[in-house]
Amino acid sequence: MKKPTKKQKIRFWKWCGFRLQGREDSVHYWLSPTVDGEEYPLPELPPIDLNNLWYYAVPEAISVLIGKGEAYGLNWRHAYSRLFLIWQKYFEEGVDVVDTLFWALWEVLKEEKERC
Repeated sequence: MKKPTKKQKIRFWKWCGFRLQGREDSVHYWLSPTVDGEEYPLPELPPIDLNNLWYYAVPEAISVLIGKGEAYGLNWRHAYSRLFLIWQKYFEEGVDVVDTLFWALWEVLKEEKERC
């Protein structure tokens, strides 16, 4: 299983709600999305690990999947099941749980975010 590139990581975290303040090639910081609606400045994007994926990316992917299925009456249980099936496909190809979860989330978010 391949690791995401720096460019892919930046796109991924932007899809999850992180915003760049300043220019990337000079002084800058990232504003992180939070549950309480406040934005907190970070000097760099968070590492891709299970904690950050579950805190920032999984809720975003679940809301995307629920949004796609609203016309069919799908709810959060269906969305988690769908995400699990996508993750399982990647997990069969590799062994690293973090990388497989990242690529499953990438698949869900890429389709939705690039359409907008």
